[in-house]
Amino acid sequence: LLKPVYLYILNETNTPYEYNLTTEQYDPSKHFTDNIYGRTSFFNGFGKIKPLPGLYLKTGLNFDYGVTDKNLKSIEAGIAFDIYPKPVQIMAFNDNSYYFLTLYISLSLGARGN
Repeated sequence: LLKPVYLYILNETNTPYEYNLTTEQYDPSKHFTDNIYGRTSFFNGFGKIKPLPGLYLKTGLNFDYGVTDKNLKSIEAGIAFDIYPKPVQIMAFNDNSYYFLTLYISLSLGARGN
């Protein structure tokens, strides 16, 4: 899901040292550090969420080293790969990519039921 980022923006008025505070969707060509006042609520922009379907592939090795039948102890290491039909914008000025490669390690601790 792609959700736009909204910021509080300071807009100059005709009176010196007086600004209007507005909420606007982030645009790197218009908004800079000198006119960004701060971020708005995370929930701003929920009405403009767009789905971006993609493909997720994951493979790994799981080592179960639990000593007893009642305890669960395992470690998993692997690789995950996400790919999308178009580049996903994560940062404003970095190159956008349509694929992401992730290495992971997972530790599981718990108890087994009957």
